[in-house]
Amino acid sequence: MANYKHMEMAEALSNDSRINISRGFLGLKTNLTYAPTSSKINLKVNEYAPDMEGRLTQLLQTDGKTMRSEVEKGKLPTVAVGPFRLEIACSQDYEYLAVQLFRFSNFNYSPMTEMKVFEGDDALAVSALLC
Repeated sequence: MANYKHMEMAEALSNDSRINISRGFLGLKTNLTYAPTSSKINLKVNEYAPDMEGRLTQLLQTDGKTMRSEVEKGKLPTVAVGPFRLEIACSQDYEYLAVQLFRFSNFNYSPMTEMKVFEGDDALAVSALLC
């Protein structure tokens, strides 16, 4: 599980009104919950090989219904270290999913897409593909 403080999309998540953020003991731990269902949000980071750029950007520009057809193709193959970083925030009940794609260049991650949020059935379909 990724650390909230080290995620590039932390600011975008903190600006989402559907997310409640609370600090744990001495501020060492950060807890995120999806407000409508009070479900805990798990954070994850996937890295992908250079040949996945086209498929990733295409997937993140579509809606949840189109993503459902992509689920049949199987999960996207991840790598240990790659130039593309997909940050994922997924509620435990799969009612909320937020994703943002970054590219590593010049020793920094720069955003390739805005944070995209899926809810309900769309979130469930996308989480089957990415989580």
